[in-house]
Amino acid sequence: MRIGKNRGNFVSTLIRYRILILIILIVLISFGWVVSELGKKEHLLVMKTKELDSLKERLMQIEANYSELTEKYLTLNSSYYDLIERIKPYFIIDTEKQTKIFTTNLSVVYKLDLFSKISFQVIDKDTQLAYKIVEPNEYELIILNSINEIRKKQNLTTLRLNKAISYVARSHSEDMAERSYFDHETPEGITLTERLIKNNLYFLYAGENIMVIDSKFINKTVENWMKSPGHRAILLNDDFNEVGVGVYCIYNETYCYVTADFVSTVKSSSTQLSPGYVTFYYLFDPNTDVGFSQPIKVKIKFQASQSVNFYIVSSEEDFRYYINTGNKKYVENVGSVSNLEREFVVYKGYGIMLDNEGSNTVYYNITISYISV
Repeated sequence: MRIGKNRGNFVSTLIRYRILILIILIVLISFGWVVSELGKKEHLLVMKTKELDSLKERLMQIEANYSELTEKYLTLNSSYYDLIERIKPYFIIDTEKQTKIFTTNLSVVYKLDLFSKISFQVIDKDTQLAYKIVEPNEYELIILNSINEIRKKQNLTTLRLNKAISYVARSHSEDMAERSYFDHETPEGITLTERLIKNNLYFLYAGENIMVIDSKFINKTVENWMKSPGHRAILLNDDFNEVGVGVYCIYNETYCYVTADFVSTVKSSSTQLSPGYVTFYYLFDPNTDVGFSQPIKVKIKFQASQSVNFYIVSSEEDFRYYINTGNKKYVENVGSVSNLEREFVVYKGYGIMLDNEGSNTVYYNITISYISV
């Protein structure tokens, strides 16, 4: 009986230990699973934290870019309104369309340009010719001032900045920079004459200087041109009266292409006309084949010792018809004048016919200026 009882106690104890061991194993396994899950959660938390930091960094970059763009916008906006204020005394703004500005002679369409801040298209209402123009940037003004300083030292007339010519010059500088060439002609063979005519500019003759220079030495551009006989001859040509300067820079605005286009738009004559004689001057010479066929605007300044009959005629044939027949054919009879300063719109072949019907020799000076912008 004692042996059976001891065996029963042993079995009962063994069962209890097995249950305890099983419970311990279950606890250990559960603890391991919990630790594993916590590890996974911690890893996920670390990844999410890194992702959040990355998103914060991207957000900061976006905010920085936004601030930079906002600053550029404000600069452009300020330039735009500054220009509007400058032209208010001369133009009436079309408040409905907000894209055109009108005067009695010109209409202006403006657009933003990142390099030049603001550029325009100007339309002459009399001739309907449209001119693309640009406002000069800092580098272009430096070169313009240098050109005129050199000319002053040589006792030459200073050159008027023509913004339509500047558009042609800057466009050529940009084209050379973007297509990596350096020449007065484009790779397609387009010349200065053709580029000027494309922008509806009429001229008597033109010349061009070009250069590539580090922006740090942009103020040395004209000085370098003066060292070259060909460039110097263009700079100091007293027949030129207008200039357009165009600078376009690449590589973070450190490497600049420079173009200066010089143009003559004025011709004059001082002479005499005997009694009973008649003479003729072309306003728009059809024999000057520059490929320009649109009507142009001219300003005539006439001063004489006494009055002569002044006519605008459509061609030299009208002049010869009067000589041969004594009958006058003309576009306009301006009248008997000794002093005249007036603008006319003329077509190819148009000219001036002067007729001295008096008894004295007339001494006179006539200046013809071709007007664009």
